[in-house]
Amino acid sequence: MFLKALELNPDSVEANSLIGSCYLLLNKPDLAEGFLYAAVMLSEWKDAVSIANLAESLRLNNDPNLAVQVAMKGYENLGQKDDSGLIQYVLGASYRDQKKYSLSSDWFLSSALRQPKNIDAWVLASTMHFPDSDRDYKLAENVLLQGMHENEGNVDLVFQMGLVMHHSNNLEQALKCYDFVLSQNAEHKDALSMSATALHTIGGRSVDAFHRYNSAIKHNPDNAILLSNFGLLLHSSFRDQVNSNDIVALAEKALAIDSSIPEAIKLINMYKKV
Repeated sequence: MFLKALELNPDSVEANSLIGSCYLLLNKPDLAEGFLYAAVMLSEWKDAVSIANLAESLRLNNDPNLAVQVAMKGYENLGQKDDSGLIQYVLGASYRDQKKYSLSSDWFLSSALRQPKNIDAWVLASTMHFPDSDRDYKLAENVLLQGMHENEGNVDLVFQMGLVMHHSNNLEQALKCYDFVLSQNAEHKDALSMSATALHTIGGRSVDAFHRYNSAIKHNPDNAILLSNFGLLLHSSFRDQVNSNDIVALAEKALAIDSSIPEAIKLINMYKKV
């Protein structure tokens, strides 16, 4: 339909933009690029959606540098006239591709502030999806607090806050976040796994950790770290009550999934000596 509309009016910004957007949705950025370029030029750089999608098609075509150039030109041209946050989001993604994580976080935050219901923008601005060495936990806490204020009770944001508290060694607060997530979704695999680890680490809550590990493994049976940690808990707190073969079996299963888990190797070596 849109192609027919384009045949009737090749100078239609809307038709070019919609066709380009459809190709993007179909994961064909190479086909999207030409239509989106036409839409941007025909709109005289005034259509934020076309600009953002053109930059995104360039990013997906492995040209984040040109994506940044296009998005920046659109941003500078539109200024405060654009409240979609789309251009800022693509800038965040493009700088992330370039491993310029501080700039990436800034642009994702700018996008989130324009569209506060965009949960992904808050999460990405928090730095929690960046490599460990490029995370900023204090920044993450502040960004997520603002996102949670705008989206009260959002499970994704609360879970990310739990991770921040966990990495900051504030385990009791992390558990409160995980428990809230589980109150909304009792089968949330990541919250089950992380809360089991937190209960194990806190100490004095071995029974709670035991039950949480069981639930976590039921929903995530191929998580090597989870299996290994459960084995460690059984060894440290329940070895007089469980069969040593069960502990070894957990460690062996963990190593079958990931042969580099040091805790699993340690467990097997300990029981081989017994």
